[in-house]
Amino acid sequence: MKLADLQQALRDVDPAAILVPPRVLDTVIRQEHRLNNLVWRIPHRKCYVVDRHVLFRHVEQEELDLEPDRLLPPTVILIARPAPEKLHGETRGALLLKYWRRLFHANIHVALEQRIDEGKLSAGDVRERVEQIGQVEFEEIRRVLTQDCYLPKGADDRAVYIEFAAVFLELHYFAGDMIRVCFPALVDRERVRRLLLRDVDGETIYGRTRLAGAPEPVVRTQGSADESHDYYWKLVRKADNASGAGNVVGAAILRTRAGRVAPAALSASTRQQAEEDLKALVTRLRAALHLSDTEASEWLKDLPALLDKADQGLQPVEAKLLHELQTVCLDHEQDIFKIDLIEWILSFGKRPIKRPLPSQRLVRIVKHLRGAAALLTRARLSDADRSHLGILLQTALHHGEERLRERFRPILSGTLSDVGLRPNNPPERAAFHKMIEELLDRITDFGFLTFSDLRDAISRNELKMPDLAEPEDFVRGDPLLRLDRRLATLLDGVYRPSEFYLRWLERFTALNFGTPLGRAVTSH
Repeated sequence: MKLADLQQALRDVDPAAILVPPRVLDTVIRQEHRLNNLVWRIPHRKCYVVDRHVLFRHVEQEELDLEPDRLLPPTVILIARPAPEKLHGETRGALLLKYWRRLFHANIHVALEQRIDEGKLSAGDVRERVEQIGQVEFEEIRRVLTQDCYLPKGADDRAVYIEFAAVFLELHYFAGDMIRVCFPALVDRERVRRLLLRDVDGETIYGRTRLAGAPEPVVRTQGSADESHDYYWKLVRKADNASGAGNVVGAAILRTRAGRVAPAALSASTRQQAEEDLKALVTRLRAALHLSDTEASEWLKDLPALLDKADQGLQPVEAKLLHELQTVCLDHEQDIFKIDLIEWILSFGKRPIKRPLPSQRLVRIVKHLRGAAALLTRARLSDADRSHLGILLQTALHHGEERLRERFRPILSGTLSDVGLRPNNPPERAAFHKMIEELLDRITDFGFLTFSDLRDAISRNELKMPDLAEPEDFVRGDPLLRLDRRLATLLDGVYRPSEFYLRWLERFTALNFGTPLGRAVTSH
């Protein structure tokens, strides 16, 4: 099919519709929405409705490839021109059907904008429509339309409603099986269709915008392959790949989404496979969190409710929560390493470039459990499910923190004793234990410990560092610097050693405070 034939077919049906180069359409949309040139996700770049005077404020008639004497109507429909390979690679019927859909979509915009200009669709009417659709469902619609590049970020309710009407009715007339894929939160889709048809006569526009020679959209039967079934198998393949890579959460989410569009014969088995992926996640959590059989079964009661919402919307919080739990498993199962070329050079090759960080495991598990607990407050769960899952998370977090403390407490106390910080009486023992717990609190809350934290914790307690006994102590470093080096080795990845300038400051101030003569000079 030739480009001129396609343009003529559009013009015969709607003189306002013109085919324009994609770069021209992008320019108009960027200017209208004030988008930065660095933004590459252009909303509505397949077709766009614009007033004529606005159009010629941004482009010239020659850029539209129009006849010099052609006068456009007050409202113009810009449709992206197909690439040459698309023009010759598709059949005439498929190409006409595709541009019939785009013309239909644009005419829904025109009809609704006209109702607004006539005062028949006020802001109050839009609010009423939003309430009838449902506020939660409408917010998901907003996220879906923004994610799929139908809307720019920050679009108001009126723009969202108009775009939703155009997309929903386009799918209804041309690909009805895809509505549940695009808008899974809409349970009563027939009620939504009747609501939209109160504002726009979709049936009339459907007939009026049909291009000459365009075939009817294929009526799908139960056994025939259609767009939704193709989408189903695409999701299943992605889920299998994710499962093979160990991403059971990603696989479960993809299978849940596939189950919504699956053929009737495959729907139950697809959902069953998603539940099996969840069971695999709980099995891994059991090992990572040291769960009993009873605790593991309790976890399995709540995760399906999260999974049911994890495939809905743009970056749903339920999916993030499940991925946080999977990351807990990965932290337990995988070794953690650090690539440190600088340290290898400074140590003249004594320390390896790739160093294992075994101390990071418990810290990262606690961090991700805390992240999951924070996400739970925003999850779309019932109060009972949220409360029950919250108890499970807090219990796991408490046990994780206790394991962290048990792991690091003897390292801290032993290292402090090694450098001379030994309590000799009950008050000093109480101060010593208090200092250890303060350091553990810091690791638990922030995931790391710094030289400054160590120095400040020692200074707040009654224990004092021993004096420099001989010149060698100055060369090797005072007890605090030796402690810094020891912890950097024993808690590699958790303890962050001092910077170069801090080490030299500490080394010279030790002469002022770590010797009797230095203290006397400093005091007087």
